[in-house]
Amino acid sequence: RPFGSDGLSLLLRCSSTANHKLTMANQSSSYPTIVEIEVKQFGDAQHGLKVKRGEDRAITIYHIDPESQAASSELVEGSEILSINGHLAKNSVTRCEEMLDFFTSKLGKVIMLVSVGYRPRGTTFVMAKNTTTKGIFDGVDSCIDGLKLQEERGGRVRIVGVGSGFFSSLKLNKGDDIWTIDGKEVYCIDDARMALKGATGKHIPIL
Repeated sequence: RPFGSDGLSLLLRCSSTANHKLTMANQSSSYPTIVEIEVKQFGDAQHGLKVKRGEDRAITIYHIDPESQAASSELVEGSEILSINGHLAKNSVTRCEEMLDFFTSKLGKVIMLVSVGYRPRGTTFVMAKNTTTKGIFDGVDSCIDGLKLQEERGGRVRIVGVGSGFFSSLKLNKGDDIWTIDGKEVYCIDDARMALKGATGKHIPIL
């Protein structure tokens, strides 16, 4: 069946100031990376992937057919699917299975935005619609188009308020910590601005 456009997403990782960069960088292996992977069909219009609902409602890959192209890609079992051919996974196994089958059959391939690696328990991705009006992320204060941030001790950027603007429709709450934006580590508010302005994909994840 046809699928509507979902938009661009954001992945955020928080820290505090530049003084914490080395400490947090040493811990970066504890956080997932965001990769875009193309998987072409093989056999009788197969993609070779099986998915299930994992922790925190995430849709993860639990089996990769060794004969498929996916087996030679960066995909590993446990990878979390964020979007398929530009359409959000929306925490639905059925939706993901339908999209994988649909695009493999119609286009001969699927292009997935996936999270590879460990995602700390209790964290989740928020997907935000991208904008070409990157100027809304400019500024010199602690507010990014309605999202009020505060740099905390110990290497954290915390949300202290969500007003009207780019982020208002997202499931971001006061008190949430930001970890990465579009797979890029964020150590201060300026890093968050740069990651938002530099995001080019159709979706950016927010962790």
